[in-house]
Amino acid sequence: MTHSIHRLFVELEFPEGLSAGEGKDGNILTMARDGRGLPVLRGSSLAGALRHAWASRQGEASDAPSVLAWFGSANDGEASGAPSLLHVPDSVVDPGQGEARGILRTHNAVNRHTGAVLDKGLFVMEALPPGSRTSVHLWLLESGRESARDPSAARSFLADLASILADGLTVGGHAARGVGRVQLTAKPLYRNFDLSGLDDHASWLDEMRAWRRGDRPRTGEELEVSSGTSGSVLNVDMVLGIPGGQDVLVGDGQGIDHEIEPQKVRGADGKVRWRIPGSALRGVFRGWFTRLAARSGLPVADNVRRRQESPGTSDGGDDLAWGFDSPDERERKQDALAQDPSRLEAEVVCPIMRLFGSCYSKGRIHVGDAVSCEAIRPGDAQVRAHVAVDRITGGANEGFFFTNQVLVGTTRFTARVSIQSPSAQEVGWMVSALRALNTGILRIGNSKGAGWLVVEGRPRATGPFSEMVKVLNGSEVVP
Repeated sequence: MTHSIHRLFVELEFPEGLSAGEGKDGNILTMARDGRGLPVLRGSSLAGALRHAWASRQGEASDAPSVLAWFGSANDGEASGAPSLLHVPDSVVDPGQGEARGILRTHNAVNRHTGAVLDKGLFVMEALPPGSRTSVHLWLLESGRESARDPSAARSFLADLASILADGLTVGGHAARGVGRVQLTAKPLYRNFDLSGLDDHASWLDEMRAWRRGDRPRTGEELEVSSGTSGSVLNVDMVLGIPGGQDVLVGDGQGIDHEIEPQKVRGADGKVRWRIPGSALRGVFRGWFTRLAARSGLPVADNVRRRQESPGTSDGGDDLAWGFDSPDERERKQDALAQDPSRLEAEVVCPIMRLFGSCYSKGRIHVGDAVSCEAIRPGDAQVRAHVAVDRITGGANEGFFFTNQVLVGTTRFTARVSIQSPSAQEVGWMVSALRALNTGILRIGNSKGAGWLVVEGRPRATGPFSEMVKVLNGSEVVP
């Protein structure tokens, strides 16, 4: 019998949107929905993300006794498993005035050596608009034996989970595409219900009834949590601008009025803004990080020598995700990591795979979508005409005349880059990438509109090695 229930209520916003995937319809990765067709964040998805993040913060594996004590253990077929003390129900996500049915986003993976799309690297996914919100209830149920512990332990545990959410946890999948980051919109509410007392028991029943109606709890202790409290996540917020005379175009499939048009998205506030997907920035950063790692003599999986030794082969997305390992080697490494996750550095020697993620482990870097600071305005985009020329005659090729739209210098974007438990070397790579971006070495966008972005003003950095992040004019970062 349960004697004590600890409740944590948090209100979350997804600044770049959310793609809580739960299936596939042809080539489209679809979102999870409830029986009414409303988009939801599955409780199992959030609980799994919290479990992994809490274990990492404690420096423990996901199956360590201290983790199992809160999150439970699996049944191995002999009824030896333990139920989780933490209960996380599904949460309906409110897209506001955005597209409730979801936005279709097109993504592809690019071969960094050739610039061509990788085999089977093109896909479409559903996502909710920026600014979508949800409310999450976390319940910690303790029996008489468990509640004999100091009740402050349960409160401390839930406060840890609240600070993890405040640090910008990513949920729902497809975080590598630039979505899924959460942020708190209000102070979390904590309350302990002692069910051995009649008043608390009645209050708990009233709250459960209100929860089923969708009402917000109004009683409890407001927990003081803020971003950066864990001290393990480096967050860099910046404003990206387009210098005068530059064009930038990141398309999203076929345009309506022109062959290719810049991406745009209607947010939860109902305003339509320009968007540069986080995957576009992430891909450019990954290529630059890989170059720097290779020049430092580190064992990079996607290296030039491997490409030169097999010039006739066609790399696919699976090859890159597995670090070009053979099927037998993949299985061996998976078995080794399942038994001892701390062997990741020994089994996956490529530092780029460990940072950006692979089929062996989740990545530690998140590059969110860059969304324009203001709604779309007249003059933000201009039309460009293109034609393919016959190299023999010098005339235009038949059927190769087309127009596209490009963004020009009046548009500014906000963007965030986060690195979990970064090393000084990884932060140095990021600073180098920002300098290369700022000087035009790294270009963003489509081949007909690959443009130059600059970091405007002073970026804001918090967390480990934040002192290394400097504005390119030499000014120190805002603390």
